[in-house]
Amino acid sequence: MVARPRGIRRPVVPPEIAERLPPGQFLTQRWPVLHYGDVPPFDPDLWDFRVYGMVKRSLRLSWDAFSQLPTVEITGDMHCVTRWSKLDNHWGGVRVRDLIELAGLTD
Repeated sequence: MVARPRGIRRPVVPPEIAERLPPGQFLTQRWPVLHYGDVPPFDPDLWDFRVYGMVKRSLRLSWDAFSQLPTVEITGDMHCVTRWSKLDNHWGGVRVRDLIELAGLTD
């Protein structure tokens, strides 16, 4: 009888991809669902976004106003602390840098 290795079998990845993975990470093709419970319905009439505190100008933006802000698109890798990595993810949205410029940080 031949002993079989136990545990999760990780696929072999090409060297050019393996070098993009931090030590101890494994490559996944799936995207995990990272929330608990039901996802609440989205109502753009009730949605608002606020920036306040140590800023020169407090912001309160409706969905329409937020949607008018400039957006960017980026592609990047995600390396999770739970040891999985997903490469070449595409994201788009409003940059935090632009929101900070609108609000103006205080010293």
